[in-house]
Amino acid sequence: MSGGATVHICSGSDDLAALAVTLATNAIAAAVSERGVAHVMFASGNSQIPFLDRLVVTGRIAWERLVGFHMDEYVGVGSDHLASFARYMQDRIIARAAPRAFHLIDGRA
Repeated sequence: MSGGATVHICSGSDDLAALAVTLATNAIAAAVSERGVAHVMFASGNSQIPFLDRLVVTGRIAWERLVGFHMDEYVGVGSDHLASFARYMQDRIIARAAPRAFHLIDGRA
């Protein structure tokens, strides 16, 4: 049996965010190199903020070649609501990095 999970031990959330950005940018660059575009699903929540803050300013992502998605939304919550994950993605990624496209879930649908 080969493979298995790689375990990284980080000293804190900042180190974890830095490592995650390195791994993510490598995967995104590989997808763009192989297919010309990367399709990326993003998680939301407070735990993602250090990661996303670093990711959008890394300078290693061709955002014009990235199509984004987010994972979930609260039922009945529109993108104008403070708790909306669509708003979270708009504020944390779309407005800051201008990806090629970003498919947001409409919580009112």
